[in-house]
Amino acid sequence: MLGAQIDLAAAVPPGDPQERALLEALSREPRHIDEVPRASGLPSVTLALMDLKGRVREVGGLQYVRLREKSAVYEAEAARS
Repeated sequence: MLGAQIDLAAAVPPGDPQERALLEALSREPRHIDEVPRASGLPSVTLALMDLKGRVREVGGLQYVRLREKSAVYEAEAARS
């Protein structure tokens, strides 16, 4: 589990249409690197840049997921407090 995810509008600055298009093409379900350019209209090298920014992650086998976390309080932790 990647934690509590924030909505797409809060994760991507509104002035960056390329990042928005790439994130819209991805989800929490892995998607192969060859599928992302077809879905987003952007070159696959954009995934590498987004990986460096911490917005996406390769999860193996050239599969990528959208990665946008905010700090989460898990129920087990909240129950102890």
